[in-house]
Amino acid sequence: MVNWNIDQKRREIVKHPAKRKVLVAGRRFGKSHLSLIWLLSRGLEENERRWIVTPNYRQGRNTTWKLMRQMFREYDCKINETDLSVKMPNGSEVAIRGAENENSLRGVGLTMVVMEEYSYIKPHVWEEIIYPMLTTTNGDALFIGTPNGMIIYMMLTLKDRVTIQNGSHGNIPR
Repeated sequence: MVNWNIDQKRREIVKHPAKRKVLVAGRRFGKSHLSLIWLLSRGLEENERRWIVTPNYRQGRNTTWKLMRQMFREYDCKINETDLSVKMPNGSEVAIRGAENENSLRGVGLTMVVMEEYSYIKPHVWEEIIYPMLTTTNGDALFIGTPNGMIIYMMLTLKDRVTIQNGSHGNIPR
């Protein structure tokens, strides 16, 4: 969708063909920025939905929304400040959703999702809600966060994924 000026390390993460990616990086790595770049790395099809799911609505608003809103200001789209969403003329949507009210996430088809700071999101949000929505579209997921026990658990249990830690990547043994 957009040509980004990013370094080789981040380009490898964005371009890697794995359907599920796990990125563990420290503070100031630019995780939220990279999340948006990955989410917008290919064109938006008609009526497609792509989400960034954060642990709660407030966190999404305070971190990723400001950057996302700025990115879309120059495009022909509707920016919804309350819903933290951007609607394109072709009906596609890019949005930030909080996971604290997980039942409000149900019922849509997703083609790409970023699970931001996944270790602070209840595990069943992925397993019972987000993952089934991705299976209907054969969608992709990026799990991203700072080092924490739950993100390490994800690295060990996800199938068909690539894991990136501090810029190096490779498959973790199953």
